[in-house]
Amino acid sequence: MIIDSHTHVIPNLPFLRFYIQGKFKIKFSCEPTKESLLNEMKKASINKALVLNATGKMFQKFLNDLVERNAKSKKLIFVHSFTDHRKITPDIKAIKIHPYLIKERPSNKKFFKLYEKLEKFEIPVIFHTGYVVKGKEYEKPRDFEIISKRFPNLKILLAHFGGGPPRIKDIRRIVKENPRIFLDTSFSHSEKSKTLFFGKEEVECLIDELGSENFIFGSDFPWLKPSEEINFIKNLNIKKRAKNKILGKNAIKFFKIEA
Repeated sequence: MIIDSHTHVIPNLPFLRFYIQGKFKIKFSCEPTKESLLNEMKKASINKALVLNATGKMFQKFLNDLVERNAKSKKLIFVHSFTDHRKITPDIKAIKIHPYLIKERPSNKKFFKLYEKLEKFEIPVIFHTGYVVKGKEYEKPRDFEIISKRFPNLKILLAHFGGGPPRIKDIRRIVKENPRIFLDTSFSHSEKSKTLFFGKEEVECLIDELGSENFIFGSDFPWLKPSEEINFIKNLNIKKRAKNKILGKNAIKFFKIEA
């Protein structure tokens, strides 16, 4: 079973799509619609995908509305992007926080009530990592170290291997100290990745050091094609059992997905 834990659907507004591609300076590899995502999933034999926020405060309502409308979807799991702890209920699959887009550090105490409630209900929180604009960083490994120590039972997934090679020394240490911190593989081994780029051997060494149990597959659709990202994992020089964990088994356990 293959689970794609990191995909996006963008509102069908031409100016918004143009703005997003320009803002991140990366063109889409696929049409960023729900229908296109389902089609790419079929091509790549992906069983389920998590759809995350990619448009900041202004369009969080769009994604949260999608969550409500697609609550019974068998293929797609739309992840809420609000940070109001009063909205957290036990049936929520996960919360996504993108520090750069909300212009807040994730270790800010204003989010502690949110983390406390997520920890109580065993709801994972997904953090974007690694995006730096004009030297401004809204998250660093230290933020996640603070959060994990304050909330030791909170399930944390750091996107993009925790933010790229410049941070990997600190990320390795933090993951070793807290087994409830996981890394997703999205957008970290493509020519488009730039500062987030990890080579094949670097990924193999990282998995060997931390254990395949700490990694969860993500493609970052529509920027990258899921089939190509899956092939990258399948071509790694690691055991087949480890590949199966990364491509699906770890996500099933982490997000409590029905197999």
